[in-house]
Amino acid sequence: MSKLKQVTDTDTTDSRWNWLYKVAGMAALLTAVLIVVQMIVFILWPPPGTAIETFTLFQDDVLQGFLALDLLYVIDNALLIPILLALYVALRRSNESFMLIAVAFGFVGIAALFASNPAVNMHTLSGQYAAAGTDAQRALFLAAGEAMLAVYTGTAYHVSLILGSVALVILSIVMLQDKRFSKATAYMGILANGLALGLYVPKYGIYFLLFSVLFLLAWYILIARNLFQLGQGTSDEKSNKNKRNRRFQFLTWRKIRRRMIRWVFRHMSFAVPVKRLRETSTLMAFHHPQPGYPLHILLTTKRPFSSLMDIPADETTFMRELIETVQSLVREFKLEESGYRLITNGGIYQDVPQLHFHLISDEVK
Repeated sequence: MSKLKQVTDTDTTDSRWNWLYKVAGMAALLTAVLIVVQMIVFILWPPPGTAIETFTLFQDDVLQGFLALDLLYVIDNALLIPILLALYVALRRSNESFMLIAVAFGFVGIAALFASNPAVNMHTLSGQYAAAGTDAQRALFLAAGEAMLAVYTGTAYHVSLILGSVALVILSIVMLQDKRFSKATAYMGILANGLALGLYVPKYGIYFLLFSVLFLLAWYILIARNLFQLGQGTSDEKSNKNKRNRRFQFLTWRKIRRRMIRWVFRHMSFAVPVKRLRETSTLMAFHHPQPGYPLHILLTTKRPFSSLMDIPADETTFMRELIETVQSLVREFKLEESGYRLITNGGIYQDVPQLHFHLISDEVK
């Protein structure tokens, strides 16, 4: 495996691609909206299971028939094309080989979905079924419809899902090496598409797939933000405007990120992809993914506290478990002799809007 090249904030963005980044950002935002609409449609109008149900749905309401056969999902995949192209242009400096593989997988997955979606064919068969004059003709059209549905849920669909998910996982891994993209965006992409591949877990696969949609929604919002930032360019004449835009985006994103991080740690802490050193009902401790010291452990609360100032006076459970956990870690790593510090940041010194503590030491035995 070739070593990934790290791209820093000082790397310039080629202004020739600004419009591609902006179009891709709009596509990502529109996809996020469509995902919400798809969830509503799925809840209100569950997809039909048989050809006769599909034919009846088309005859009652053509639009509802197309929606039931994943019209919006097809549109999602069409919108993914400019997103893949923009991400290739943006990330090719980090690792062009990985990006070529990811984009190729993505395009093949999109093509497989387009080729297998039966919506138009089922609409045509529905009309022919309604116009059929004999039971034999209707039986023929029903058999053709069942075959269409079987093909859609068969090999082509699974090829599309697997290649598409693997493509976005690879993109997100490369994204970790480019400082123009946030770590949250990269990790959300890995988590969302990794969960989608959980479809193949026996018994519980469908729940993994459905659950992944929430993280995919967040990923599209995050990727739209990053693409719009790239589309702003880096020329000197745009410097002041960019600073104002970045300030506005920062303030807006800070509110969204705070709510998202709170929700994840409060309700979804089990899905955070780290190896736990300790975990209680109110906190979790793990090694810092980018340590600044020989020993660097993060202790993050599961409670909805943004900072130390949010802890109410009667909150005893978290504080007790925090002290007990720190004492346990100090004993485990024998830090009493070498020395240690327990730090929490606030205000302008706090990067992540979720209360957390750093247990650090310069010497580890």
